[in-house]
Amino acid sequence: MKSEVIKLTPSLAEHFLSKNLLNRNISHALVAKYASDMENGDWELTHQGIAFYDDGSIADGQHRLLAIIKSGVTILMMVTHGLKKETSLGIDVHRPRSVSDAIKIGGFSDWIEGKHISVANLIADKTLTSTETIDLLNKMEESIKFAMTHLSSRRYLTNSSSYGAVALAHYNYVDVGILERFCKVFISGVSENKLDSSVIRLRDDFLKNPSNRRSIKIEKLFKCQRVILALVQNEQINRVIAPRELIWNIH
Repeated sequence: MKSEVIKLTPSLAEHFLSKNLLNRNISHALVAKYASDMENGDWELTHQGIAFYDDGSIADGQHRLLAIIKSGVTILMMVTHGLKKETSLGIDVHRPRSVSDAIKIGGFSDWIEGKHISVANLIADKTLTSTETIDLLNKMEESIKFAMTHLSSRRYLTNSSSYGAVALAHYNYVDVGILERFCKVFISGVSENKLDSSVIRLRDDFLKNPSNRRSIKIEKLFKCQRVILALVQNEQINRVIAPRELIWNIH
């Protein structure tokens, strides 16, 4: 078995893929993610790369090769030749590192956890790359921590939707007192005046519909923002309807 680092061009990637006799089904989302990292200069050389069995067929790396072709970028890549076929039982069967694992192990952050990454992905309305995740969360660190401190953990209530709404409002300089009031009523279910009725309606909506479907989570994020805006404007709303777009966003 022999390994070496080479400059892997799109044309060479196409040549390698011609040897792809038998492999897993292609995940186009994973190819797009890898290609995005490559295009943005966020792809790093590691011990993981392309591997070939001793008969010349691909053992590992078809998604990396497809991403190189998709991105049109030449990438430094570790390439290994001469794996025995029986080694296929040990390829990609171990527990993969999560994005938060990779961030911590790489020393990029000592505070980012999986729950923070979920908020970042919901706010961005896409699955972010590791670099994009770090950039967004570091930009919003104070606001993310504010949201998670004041929204004490409650099943079906505290999730990426509610955390994200409060964090975005805080990031956009909404009055801290109003946000603290929203969090207190939303978690406790105890209203302090008639303007809090919209918060109670929002709370009931969260409890009655605990679905984790992405479309529902986005709708809840929008509804949270609408209720926070009502508090800001001293407005009493009888029905919580999600606005067509985010009221406060990352910029």
